[in-house]
Amino acid sequence: MALAGVTEPTPDGAGIRLAYEVHGAENDQTLLLIQGLGMQLTDWPAPLVSALASRYRVVLFDNRDAGLSFKTEVPADVAPVYVAHEMFEVPPEYSTYTLYDMAADALYLMDCLEAEQFHVLGFSMGGMIAQILAGGHPRRVLSLVSLMSSGGEAEILSTQAATEKMNQSARRFPAEKAVDLMVSGCEIYAGSQTVISGEAARHWAETAVRRSYCPEGIYRQGLALRATGSRQHVLESVTAPALIVHGNEDPCIHWSQGQRAHELIAGSEFWLVEGLGHDFPDGFVPRLTDRLACFLSGIQC
Repeated sequence: MALAGVTEPTPDGAGIRLAYEVHGAENDQTLLLIQGLGMQLTDWPAPLVSALASRYRVVLFDNRDAGLSFKTEVPADVAPVYVAHEMFEVPPEYSTYTLYDMAADALYLMDCLEAEQFHVLGFSMGGMIAQILAGGHPRRVLSLVSLMSSGGEAEILSTQAATEKMNQSARRFPAEKAVDLMVSGCEIYAGSQTVISGEAARHWAETAVRRSYCPEGIYRQGLALRATGSRQHVLESVTAPALIVHGNEDPCIHWSQGQRAHELIAGSEFWLVEGLGHDFPDGFVPRLTDRLACFLSGIQC
């Protein structure tokens, strides 16, 4: 049974409140999972969470501007700029926060849960946040898993179709239309090993929209990603054991950027998965679970 909650506002008066869930046994082996752009804690594959929770205290949460966590207020003079441009076209200086702020959010959650040390796994943008945590807090982060994420570059290498779909996700539509667009996105983000069930994809999209539909938050997260700039110096400072996982068919973040993370993080492992896109196909989840079991235990697979 998962423990669900919302953190108290941060003591600095910023009003940061994060929705979270804790799965698994209450022990000192905490594993923090950080989601990607616009994703919610409920988007993690249930079999993955269940398998990890058999050995770890697994913490899931909604990033700021996503799910049930707090939403950022936009200054009145900035709001018109958001409306006039695509997410990846707005000048970075219009962002009200960066990925470093999102990493501080995650660290605050760990403080609230009294996790002095923890493992961290981040997916996509969440991998970038996880990299910042590992590089900036070496005494607290026991290991890093960077999943389908980048190598600290200021720019992300995406296909045109994926870029258009991500921009589309940051625009507001009627709920039914939003669901249709999310379902069509499953095909764009998928690799050749993914078998898409239209029924399952629609159920996922409908559930996500019912829980929280905040395209404006996706927009602000995208701006934060761009405003952060190069993080390659952060990756070079990571000393924790690190596993870099990427699909060779990833349309959102080219696999070469995952390889670059491997090159920058001394002693890291790099697993390039054939036929994997920017998703979690059923056949990949058991393989990932097995690889994580080895890595997090310090066993050579």
